Amino acid sequence: MGFKDERATGLAGSMIPRTTGRLYNQRGEERYSGVVDDAVITVRGRQQLVRVVNISAEGAMIAPALALRIGEPVTLRLPGEIIVEASVRWIRSGRIGLNFADPLRIEAL
Repeated sequence: MGFKDERATGLAGSMIPRTTGRLYNQRGEERYSGVVDDAVITVRGRQQLVRVVNISAEGAMIAPALALRIGEPVTLRLPGEIIVEASVRWIRSGRIGLNFADPLRIEAL
């Protein structure tokens, strides 16, 4: 399944701003900081080292240097040669949220 052209989908990486802040934590699983510091992301045939801000069984927040698009498929290589397929869920303030295709066992890190 390939990524559709951003002009066709209207997803170019910008988010619709919230009119109100979150009233409670809507996340279903705990986020871990410091478990993984860096990872290698592969997107559009290019690889780049990224900083992992936090990680959970379902996804990760990264601080990449390259521009990504919402919905774009990526591969994340974590320490120990753990390969995770993901897609870009959100982009905000220089950080990107990834949604893993399959849950990750945090204890494997």
